Amino acid sequence: MGIYNVENTGVFFEDSYEPLTDLNRGGGICNTHGSPTIEKCNICRNVANAEGGGMFGRCGPALVRNCLFEKNYSYQGDGGGAYITSNPEGKIDGSVFDNNEVGDRELSGGGLMAHKSDITVVNSVFTRNFGPAGGGAVYNDSGTLNIINCTFAGNEGLTGAGGVENGLNAFTGIVNTILWNTGDELKGDSFSVSYSCVEEGYPGEGNISENPQFVNLINPKGTDGYYGTQDDGLMLTRSSPCIDNGNNSAAPITDIQYNARPFRESVDIGAYEFKDYSQGCVAYGRLVYGEFNPISELPIIEKIYHWKFLKIYGYSKLGRVMRVAVDKNKYTSDDLDMYLYIRPADSLGNPIPEFEEVKITLKRVGEYGNKYYYQSCADDWGKNILFTSERIYHNYDNPWVYVIYMSEFTNLRYKVPKKQFVK
Repeated sequence: MGIYNVENTGVFFEDSYEPLTDLNRGGGICNTHGSPTIEKCNICRNVANAEGGGMFGRCGPALVRNCLFEKNYSYQGDGGGAYITSNPEGKIDGSVFDNNEVGDRELSGGGLMAHKSDITVVNSVFTRNFGPAGGGAVYNDSGTLNIINCTFAGNEGLTGAGGVENGLNAFTGIVNTILWNTGDELKGDSFSVSYSCVEEGYPGEGNISENPQFVNLINPKGTDGYYGTQDDGLMLTRSSPCIDNGNNSAAPITDIQYNARPFRESVDIGAYEFKDYSQGCVAYGRLVYGEFNPISELPIIEKIYHWKFLKIYGYSKLGRVMRVAVDKNKYTSDDLDMYLYIRPADSLGNPIPEFEEVKITLKRVGEYGNKYYYQSCADDWGKNILFTSERIYHNYDNPWVYVIYMSEFTNLRYKVPKKQFVK
């Protein structure tokens, strides 16, 4: 669902949906006294004259989950992305506030303004938001705000905090969160900060101040242009000090991508749980009477020089079958057939530049715990993957088999795209 407003129209939540022609607050969504749940919405490029460029909510919403607030703008009111007021028990979960801003130099809360409300924000990202008077990402005014496993990066406030700012009679508790913005990270009284990564440091148990080492701070969406996928720029790199330094008791059970927390013994700081996708997620084996039999090592078959032999291997039990364990999340739950990209990797799991990615189609064959299992051959009539040392067949395309050039490399790296077109 996408909500786009460039001509002063919007969506009004009360008893029904209806267009607004004279909108003052809430450029995209205006909720005056309801308590709706807003899920999987793109609230983008909206403009409001007063509070809440993307959304205005009084007494609600009760829950905002898996939403994107992007490039919303408020001319003469606080809360470029969202303005929430008089909400006794609100929650923002797994959402992104990116590039929202307020126009006047006296305004605050580029991403979010929380006014006289009790709100919990979890597994969410605030990036590139701008609030001139303070709270480039978030301004908390006369309320209680709890921030858990979130990532704040690249937000800016001219005269106030680039990250989070408290007004009078406000309290903000922050745990397992990264604050890496322009200017002061936190401003105002009544903060409680623990197990967080704060630029220039902040008093509190478990806090660190080392560079979080994002994958790409400049491009938080990643190259595919979608948040919540495996190339997000605010994911952590392997050497990040935020890995394993969070507080387990305070953390949600999954991260923004629905990866289980913790991946190791301790949770990571930030919205993204670091996961080494090159280790322990790919298995190889053979199908015997339709059942998968894993093998401990990745064998390389004899050299193949003709497509007829590829066909023979494709129908024989010598063909290697690939099985992948994929996390249950919002991008895989509905996909019984799906595709992913694989490529050879070195011993550390890093992709080898000279080898291109290969697109592989897989079929779901089962599930266990928080994992779905997809296989390159769901039965004796499915497609096999043959691993050959002949590079000439690296991208060989035929109706029977996929061929991957492995040479002496024995690791594979894979990524699951957000957009799936195989149904």
